[in-house]
Amino acid sequence: MEVGAFPKTWGLFMQDLMRGMIMDMLWPEIKNAIEELSYGKGVRISRACGVDPNEISLDIG
Repeated sequence: MEVGAFPKTWGLFMQDLMRGMIMDMLWPEIKNAIEELSYGKGVRISRACGVDPNEISLDIG
């Protein structure tokens, strides 16, 4: 039987801690990367994929 690293009574505390870490530390970096990709450089499409990059549109949202 597998035993967790923390007591079950710490479950809500650990969930809040992880959620806070993700929202405070990871999400801003992920958001910046997504914004840079979608607003800055655009999305690169290989010519070998068979799609004409001049004839397509990308809808994010």
